[in-house]
Amino acid sequence: MTEQKILFRQIQLYKFAVHETILYLDGHPCDKKALEFYKKYNCKLSEMKKAYEDKYGPLTSFGNLQGTWKWVECPWPWEIDSL
Repeated sequence: MTEQKILFRQIQLYKFAVHETILYLDGHPCDKKALEFYKKYNCKLSEMKKAYEDKYGPLTSFGNLQGTWKWVECPWPWEIDSL
Protein backbone atom coordinates (compact mmCIF):
# COMPACT_ATOMS: atom_id res chain seq x y z
CA MET A 1 0.00 0.00 0.00
CA THR A 2 1.44 3.37 -0.98
CA GLU A 3 2.04 6.22 1.46
CA GLN A 4 -0.62 8.26 -0.35
CA LYS A 5 -3.21 5.51 0.03
CA ILE A 6 -2.37 5.02 3.72
CA LEU A 7 -2.74 8.74 4.41
CA PHE A 8 -6.00 8.87 2.46
CA ARG A 9 -7.41 5.94 4.48
CA GLN A 10 -6.40 7.63 7.73
CA ILE A 11 -8.20 10.78 6.64
CA GLN A 12 -11.31 8.70 5.93
CA LEU A 13 -11.16 7.14 9.41
CA TYR A 14 -10.74 10.47 11.20
CA LYS A 15 -13.45 12.05 9.08
CA PHE A 16 -15.85 9.25 10.03
CA ALA A 17 -15.02 9.58 13.74
CA VAL A 18 -15.47 13.37 13.67
CA HIS A 19 -18.74 13.14 11.76
CA GLU A 20 -20.19 10.52 14.11
CA THR A 21 -19.13 12.62 17.12
CA ILE A 22 -20.92 15.63 15.64
CA LEU A 23 -24.08 13.56 15.32
CA TYR A 24 -23.73 12.40 18.93
CA LEU A 25 -23.15 15.96 20.15
CA ASP A 26 -26.34 17.09 18.40
CA GLY A 27 -28.26 15.03 20.95
CA HIS A 28 -25.81 15.37 23.86
CA PRO A 29 -24.40 18.93 23.65
CA CYS A 30 -23.22 18.96 27.29
CA ASP A 31 -21.08 15.80 27.07
CA LYS A 32 -17.62 17.20 27.85
CA LYS A 33 -15.78 13.98 26.99
CA ALA A 34 -17.42 13.86 23.56
CA LEU A 35 -16.60 17.52 22.98
CA GLU A 36 -12.94 16.95 23.90
CA PHE A 37 -12.87 13.90 21.62
CA TYR A 38 -14.31 16.00 18.80
CA LYS A 39 -11.76 18.79 19.30
CA LYS A 40 -8.83 16.36 19.43
CA TYR A 41 -9.77 14.35 16.36
CA ASN A 42 -10.96 17.32 14.33
CA CYS A 43 -7.54 18.87 14.89
CA LYS A 44 -5.83 15.62 13.80
CA LEU A 45 -8.09 15.47 10.74
CA SER A 46 -7.12 19.02 9.77
CA GLU A 47 -3.42 18.18 10.17
CA MET A 48 -3.73 15.06 8.04
CA LYS A 49 -5.69 16.84 5.32
CA LYS A 50 -3.05 19.59 5.21
CA ALA A 51 -0.24 17.02 5.03
CA TYR A 52 -2.01 15.18 2.21
CA GLU A 53 -2.78 18.33 0.23
CA ASP A 54 0.76 19.68 0.67
CA LYS A 55 2.21 16.47 -0.73
CA TYR A 56 -0.40 15.17 -3.20
CA GLY A 57 -2.67 18.10 -4.04
CA PRO A 58 -6.18 19.06 -3.00
CA LEU A 59 -8.64 16.44 -1.77
CA THR A 60 -11.57 18.44 -3.13
CA SER A 61 -12.17 21.37 -5.43
CA PHE A 62 -12.21 23.52 -2.28
CA GLY A 63 -8.67 22.45 -1.35
CA ASN A 64 -5.47 24.41 -1.65
CA LEU A 65 -5.83 26.14 -4.99
CA GLN A 66 -2.35 27.09 -6.15
CA GLY A 67 -3.13 29.17 -9.20
CA THR A 68 -4.35 26.30 -11.38
CA TRP A 69 -7.10 23.74 -11.39
CA LYS A 70 -4.63 21.08 -10.24
CA TRP A 71 -7.31 19.14 -8.34
CA VAL A 72 -8.68 17.79 -11.62
CA GLU A 73 -5.33 16.12 -12.26
CA CYS A 74 -5.50 14.16 -8.98
CA PRO A 75 -7.17 10.77 -8.68
CA TRP A 76 -10.92 10.82 -8.15
CA PRO A 77 -12.18 9.14 -4.96
CA TRP A 78 -13.11 5.96 -6.82
CA GLU A 79 -9.62 5.82 -8.33
CA ILE A 80 -7.76 5.84 -4.99
CA ASP A 81 -7.89 2.03 -4.74
CA SER A 82 -5.85 1.79 -7.92
CA LEU A 83 -2.91 3.77 -6.51
